[in-house]
Amino acid sequence: MVLDSQMGRAGAGRQYMSSRRKRGPLRLIAALLVVAGVGFVCWRMIAGGDDAGPNQANADNSPTIEQPGGHTTIAPQPRDPALTTPQHAAPLPQPKPQPKPKPKPQPKRVEQPQPKPQPKRIEQPAPTPSRPQLASNNEQVNRQITQALKLVQQNRLAEGRAYLNQVLASDISAQLAEQVRREMSAVNEKLVFSPLIDKHDPFSSQYVIRDNDALSRIAPPHKVPWQFIQKINRIPRPERIRPGQRIKIIEGPFHVVITKSQYRADIYLGEGQTRMYVRSYRVGLGEFNSTPTGAFVVKRGSKLENPEWHNPRNSKYYAANDPTNPIGERWIGLQGIDENTRELRSYGLHGTIEPESIGKQASMGCIRFLPEDIIEVFDMLVGGKSTVVILP
Repeated sequence: MVLDSQMGRAGAGRQYMSSRRKRGPLRLIAALLVVAGVGFVCWRMIAGGDDAGPNQANADNSPTIEQPGGHTTIAPQPRDPALTTPQHAAPLPQPKPQPKPKPKPQPKRVEQPQPKPQPKRIEQPAPTPSRPQLASNNEQVNRQITQALKLVQQNRLAEGRAYLNQVLASDISAQLAEQVRREMSAVNEKLVFSPLIDKHDPFSSQYVIRDNDALSRIAPPHKVPWQFIQKINRIPRPERIRPGQRIKIIEGPFHVVITKSQYRADIYLGEGQTRMYVRSYRVGLGEFNSTPTGAFVVKRGSKLENPEWHNPRNSKYYAANDPTNPIGERWIGLQGIDENTRELRSYGLHGTIEPESIGKQASMGCIRFLPEDIIEVFDMLVGGKSTVVILP
């Protein structure tokens, strides 16, 4: 016997089976649709690559749910917050920007002040050396000076020097006399101290070397030392002269005039009215005005090179070539020739190792020269011929 409750169940079972038979074809169709959809999605992914969106990918992988009536739906899946963002969702936190490293401070550049542009210098031609302005209150003297300078500019040196010598011998001021001496010294650099021979110069002449000649035999008749002839002719060694060689001869003797008040020694050629000024040197004199005035002659045999010397005050001896010798490297002994100087002894001209004493009263009474000056004077003066006059 079948209970009513069992009857209901059996009817329900038959109804369920009938329903399953009806849903079979629907499932097949749904499966085909799913396969087609998956194929489509794969084709899109292959064909479009990155064009497929994240929602499509999620749809392909979503599980299906059977619905009553044989329908199949895709179960909703939670979306990956990393792939999708809701419309009103808060923005994802952005990484904090890293602070840029501060650049290392560069050392502050010290601006150097720019030099101010200097105005362009206009080169001026070098001024032509002008001769001293020689002038006097005496019209005749001025005419002589003008003529003399004109002749010198024309290279007529001996003639111009003759006019200047006349001016120097006249009554002129000390300043003008100094200017004339300076002008004449420049002219005598050529007329006296060089090989140049001026045919108008009465104090020079030409000499032709002969066989067996020697400077030491040529010089005495002309009253000059042979060393002076060697020097002005630029002869390196006296034995190197040769026959036929032409040399310049100066007609001596040379004389010296010393003016104590000016500490000046003037060199002259010739005597009396015809004497010719040559050159000047600064000198030192005896302490306490002990240098005597008067006329002297260069004592024969008294010219000494590198002399030995006994100090008469303390008897100290200085050998030849002693660098501490106070009288230097040259000595020219003097012999008095007038009544004021005839009895005087031991006076002379010499060098010094104290150049600062030139222009002062510092010696024991003799006349001292600078070392280079005394060598020149030594080579000009002749024993027994050359005179030395000392004026107040």
